[in-house]
Amino acid sequence: MADVGSDQCLTERERGLWLAFIEASHLIERLLDQRLRTETGLAYAQYEVLLRLSRLTYQVTQLEKAGLVHRRNCPSDDRGVVAHLTAAGQRMLDKLVPIHEAVVREYLTGTLGPAQMDALASVMCATRRHLRGQAPADPSPVSCPGEPV
Repeated sequence: MADVGSDQCLTERERGLWLAFIEASHLIERLLDQRLRTETGLAYAQYEVLLRLSRLTYQVTQLEKAGLVHRRNCPSDDRGVVAHLTAAGQRMLDKLVPIHEAVVREYLTGTLGPAQMDALASVMCATRRHLRGQAPADPSPVSCPGEPV
């Protein structure tokens, strides 16, 4: 393991910010998962798949078993499979979205003023750009316009 010089160690402020971020992120995700499970029977991870129809084979299989998505062979790639929402999947998504938005508002944005939301959005957008290896951009409000989600 490489030695970490004192100039590479987190300051107390950085450590506090990191721990607050991690704890808040985990708490919000846990609260959202609990609420989604209680109100819809689906886990947060499955909700994400419904939103993104990602390549997470296991989650797509679980959603397919629940009748929320179905798979078709990809017409342009014999090896590929495309997952599509079923009507039941769309109805479930229609239930999930308002719960997700209510949890975000209740536990994250509801206590922040506009300036605080802009500051947090700017930080999270910059962090996301950095993690994706994208060039820094001007601070952007809330939705990081022009950036893929």
